[in-house]
Amino acid sequence: MTESEYKAAAAAGRGGVYILCGEEGYLINHYRRLARAPYAGDESYNCVEVPFFGADDADAIVAAASTVPMMSALGKKLVEVTVAEPSSLSAADTDALCRALSDASEYGDVTVIWCISPGTLDLGTPPKRPSAIYKKLMGTDGVGTVYFPESTPAQLRRWIERHFTHAGLSFDGDAADAMLAVSGTDMTALSCEIDKLTAYVRGSGRGRVTAADVAAVCSSADKYNAFALSNAILDGRRDDAVSAIGDERRRRTEPVIISTGIARVVADLYSVKLMLARGDRAPDIASRLGMHEYAAKLYIRAAGERTEEELSRAMLLCERADRLLKSSGGGYSVLERLVAEIGQRR
Repeated sequence: MTESEYKAAAAAGRGGVYILCGEEGYLINHYRRLARAPYAGDESYNCVEVPFFGADDADAIVAAASTVPMMSALGKKLVEVTVAEPSSLSAADTDALCRALSDASEYGDVTVIWCISPGTLDLGTPPKRPSAIYKKLMGTDGVGTVYFPESTPAQLRRWIERHFTHAGLSFDGDAADAMLAVSGTDMTALSCEIDKLTAYVRGSGRGRVTAADVAAVCSSADKYNAFALSNAILDGRRDDAVSAIGDERRRRTEPVIISTGIARVVADLYSVKLMLARGDRAPDIASRLGMHEYAAKLYIRAAGERTEEELSRAMLLCERADRLLKSSGGGYSVLERLVAEIGQRR
């Protein structure tokens, strides 16, 4: 199943069973968020997460799909299957999972998705050299498998330009290329840089993005973006935060460096919150914290969306994570716990 076919099915509101996988983690998370979007508020009862650890959990998938939606104006439900370590499943477990997904496809008003994060399962290199497990997934009756290959520079260029256009901005012909040259080709990182760049151009009172703007604002691809990661955690965007931590794991960034960066951003956000409460404005805040006024405006916007209590609690959690990393270790598991705990909005 192609990305276009999946988009068409999702736009039409048709139920079905889908496996989202591949190399482009940003797109997998993007479509996961779109699938979840209708199930907010009163519809949250009809968004069900079913963890799968082995063959014993197969019946739970079918049971979740077969249960009638509860008090739903949509008349539909979403079942998301989560597998922590797909590569650790035995052949029997995988067969049971595929059978359960196939059985779940019989319930037409239900959407079932299984999102496989990049690097957690050997899929080969579809479509030319798919692995045996990918062939098994593709051959499962009633299941649409959508593979997202790594985006090409040409695709990324069009994607960046679409974002500029959607934001109501025009752009120089070399602006997108400049962004790829500076910030690399990781779509998650680029998404953060696009938001930052858009805010910068608008804040400057202009409507056109230039390569000079990219050079002035965008982070280098090899620069750890603690601000973007911290905001993903504070916003409760667990998928984005976990994906970003996974990127840093692949870059072999030391966990304590990541933790320290997050803690610094949270502390600055807390300081900004306190300064706003006493009436300080962007120039004062920038001067006091030793940051560019544009950066201060980003912090002001982020701090305005959070309470003092939330930021104070986040600081305590960061302190604990930093202490654990420096004393007993724990590595990336400490960061993953930090993501889960800070992301719980109160």
